[in-house]
Amino acid sequence: MAAKKKVNLRALAAAPLAGFRHTLVTVPEWDNSEVLIREHSAGEWQDFRATAGIVPPGNETAEEGAQPTEPAESPSDHYLDAWLLAKVLMDPSGTRVFDDDSIDGLAAVFGPVHMRLLNEAVSLGGLTVPEADAAKKG
Repeated sequence: MAAKKKVNLRALAAAPLAGFRHTLVTVPEWDNSEVLIREHSAGEWQDFRATAGIVPPGNETAEEGAQPTEPAESPSDHYLDAWLLAKVLMDPSGTRVFDDDSIDGLAAVFGPVHMRLLNEAVSLGGLTVPEADAAKKG
């Protein structure tokens, strides 16, 4: 019987993606490149909800009739989608592909491939696309 390989649990638990479900995805439209997609953090969802102007049910601190916050200088209808994707789209080594300053540019070219990758991230987080769409609509 082969000896069981000793695992360094501390190193595994402290790895940058240790707390997130993630997966490698091959993108045929991008020369079959592999990208790493991870689920969103709770903080990212909270920031998304604040940016979209979504008030959680039962939140007594929300002002009556408060309007959604408009993203700064976002000419694209896909700004929030691009914002969500930019947080979780990584190269295979785990480095983000887009920083926060690149979101407007990503929103300008956001298309079906981007949406497919975003849907993958949303599903990793246990949400369905309709739930995510409902969250964006409030």
